[in-house]
Amino acid sequence: MDGRFQYLPYSVDISAGQSWYQDTPLYGSNQLALGCQADAACWEDTIAACEDVVAEFVASEPAKRVDEVRAELDGEGMLRDGDEGRYMEIRKWYSNRAETALADLDKFRAAPCAPETVKCEGACVPVQECVLACEAGSLQCGAQCVPEGECFACEWPFEACPDLSCRPPGLCG
Repeated sequence: MDGRFQYLPYSVDISAGQSWYQDTPLYGSNQLALGCQADAACWEDTIAACEDVVAEFVASEPAKRVDEVRAELDGEGMLRDGDEGRYMEIRKWYSNRAETALADLDKFRAAPCAPETVKCEGACVPVQECVLACEAGSLQCGAQCVPEGECFACEWPFEACPDLSCRPPGLCG
């Protein structure tokens, strides 16, 4: 409100389309999250709250806000080499996100699998049983097969293997 620019520290919003972390899952793994995910009424309330957040996000016209920030930086002579390209990327991401966020929420309407189990080929199974037969040219990346070179991070409870796949603990063999 005072006209000064505010610098937000690293990871203030990890869900803003960073190339190295495209999707932030709604499911959590701490005790509070697990408790809510196991309680149907709590999970329904969570989804309803998320729907409200998405509606507010869309109504805030995020692409317009990105345009305003870019114009403000330009007006102050603060744009640097590369900022224009990044501005276009960020604007496109926020514009697309406003269009897709509600549909993406549908992925989380069903409560997640219980701890120590994962959704593997559509069913909740113990993590040790989630061993996929991936086709040639693809690797297991958690509970799905992906093209080789596209498994960037192993999410719990899977572990990184020397072949760059993500498999249940103890099954990298």
